[in-house]
Parts: sequence; structure tokens; C-alpha cells
Amino acid sequence: MARREREILSGGCETASVGVSERFIAGLPKVELHVHHVGSVPLRAVAELAARHPGTVPSDLDQLARFFVFEDFPHFIRNYLAVVALIKTAEDVRLPPLALHRFLTVCTRCNLCRPHATYVYVGCDTGA
Repeated sequence: MARREREILSGGCETASVGVSERFIAGLPKVELHVHHVGSVPLRAVAELAARHPGTVPSDLDQLARFFVFEDFPHFIRNYLAVVALIKTAEDVRLPPLALHRFLTVCTRCNLCRPHATYVYVGCDTGA
């Protein structure tokens, strides 16, 4: 590739290639830049909300895990709205971010845990 083509593709700046190991990246501190209030609630916190406000959402962890196996997008929306409806009090509003903070703070052994999708956590099985 000609120098001018490289300049155009790089926005006019030359870039350097730096080798970085997976171990180095895994050891870097991680930060959550954006999480959804309800979409990032750990299962145990959803179970706690469901126990506080019995009804559509199961409070049993095994049943709750099955509750979040979605058949299609409308099913996802129905279940998502059912969980949203569990947030009724000031304490309910505080629970999701505190539970997520607790999960991410406790779950440090792999330094890779992160909310991946609604109610699914990738990286380890602590379930904090």
C-alpha cells in the first residue's frame, strides 16, 4: 500500500503496531461504561425483587433461570416488562445497581466478568 493510501486510511496519522499479550490485557482493570438499570440485574437480585412482589416472575433461582430462556423477541419483551414491574419502591430502585456492583466486586478472580446480555453473565459462575 502506498504511503498516501495509508495516510488516508489512518486519518492522516501513521500508526504503530504494538504487541500486547493476552495476559497483560486480562490483568488490566475493567470498568463498566454503560449498563442498563434492569437489564444488568444479577439473577439473585431479580429473585429478591420477585419475593418482595410475588406474581408473574418466579423467585426460585432454577425457575427464574428458565424464565429467562426466550422463545422470541416478544417473549423477551414480556418477561423484561414483568421484571420492570417489580421495581415499585425506593429500595427496589437501589437494589439493581447495588447488586451489580456487588457481583462485579466479588467476582474478581478472572477479571473478565461482565454483563453480556440481559441476565446472562460471562466469565465465571459465582452468581453473586
